[in-house]
Amino acid sequence: MRKNSWYELESALIIDDLLTRLVEEYPETTGGLTLMGEPGAISWSPVESNDDDRIWFKEQTGAILRRNFCRSAGMENSLMAGTLFGRDGTLYPNLLNFLSQQGITVASEELLEWFRRYQSLLLRPVLSLFYNYGIVFEPHLQNTIVVHENGYPVKVLLRDYEGVKLTADTGVHWIPEGTHPRVRQSMTYPRSQGWSRIAYCLFINNLSEAVLALTHNRPGLALDLWEIVFNEIKEIRDELTVATPELDGLLAGDDIPCKTNFKVRLAGAADKQAGYVRLTSPWSDSIAHRKASSITQMQKAARYAK
Repeated sequence: MRKNSWYELESALIIDDLLTRLVEEYPETTGGLTLMGEPGAISWSPVESNDDDRIWFKEQTGAILRRNFCRSAGMENSLMAGTLFGRDGTLYPNLLNFLSQQGITVASEELLEWFRRYQSLLLRPVLSLFYNYGIVFEPHLQNTIVVHENGYPVKVLLRDYEGVKLTADTGVHWIPEGTHPRVRQSMTYPRSQGWSRIAYCLFINNLSEAVLALTHNRPGLALDLWEIVFNEIKEIRDELTVATPELDGLLAGDDIPCKTNFKVRLAGAADKQAGYVRLTSPWSDSIAHRKASSITQMQKAARYAK
């Protein structure tokens, strides 16, 4: 059981309408987003309730209505990332068990290909919608559904529209006129905070767990996996037609924000009040190596030129 704040129940419907319009009218700008659909919400309260009581009952009984993706994708083909990247009773990665069941060998080449498909399906819609429209998803493991064919990812579905926010610089313009001020306030994030949320969910909460599962008993494979992510970010950055200062920083080796979840939960604070610490990016060493190598080559060239 969980409490759904009344203003988040209403904001989910705004986001569902917005994403539906963008995917239908401007599909080339949404990074291949596949809609899950959260078109409604229901709640119950006694007829004789006053306004305060109605809000209380709405938050205690409110529920988001989501489209059943299993009916279109197939229940056997739909997996929550949190389960897929978890461990069994012997601490062996569920993902490796799953791949074996699907007839996929756990050779390095197969694992690299699986990850290449997964990270692209995850990164492209999240980053495209952030930069093109100021939309801030929360793509952590629990909100990510992997749809596969013969074991390989073909779609990534992102759920929890009540948790989707809009940046104060560009995203806020998508909030309809007449929206209740409390709903508007709950949906609005400063750009820097929106980026921190996205970066933490993508790289720390989600992809790091995928890398951990895939590198079981072969830690050296992690460098190749993170190199795939680095190259994907570069491709996305080059394809976008707007400024991407955060991606530029990542590609230059900037640290990645990591959310201080434990402090937020202990304080009983709203997620919006979460703080962040900085973690060294997993490709910073390779960037430093490339820079050092480039400098060495330039020095050699200069000596030969003399």
